[in-house]
Amino acid sequence: MANDSAVPRKRGAAYLLIRHRVASYRKWRSVFDADGPARKARGCTSGQLFRSANDPRELVVMLKWKSLEQAREFAMSDDLRQTMVRAGVSDRPDVYVVLTEPPPPHGLCREKTDKRPTPG
Repeated sequence: MANDSAVPRKRGAAYLLIRHRVASYRKWRSVFDADGPARKARGCTSGQLFRSANDPRELVVMLKWKSLEQAREFAMSDDLRQTMVRAGVSDRPDVYVVLTEPPPPHGLCREKTDKRPTPG
């Protein structure tokens, strides 16, 4: 079986995914919003916030970066750690640097079909 890492592929967009719990969403959101210009200066281009349907103090933050290197640098930065402390993160965060993968040809949520259009 071939090694997947040896298969050349186009590099996808770089994202930083962070899952953590916060003591107070209001306090966390205030610090997060105020830190936006600093994230942008370090290469963050956009993002999305998610709150757990079961626990409104559990959050997932998805941030898109200009480069994989910038995402990695930010993930390892003292600035991120200090901002999390100021924002009231109350558990050990899960932090992932990920790259997008191309979707399957028929989409992510559709059944694969062998039906081909009939000429007509």
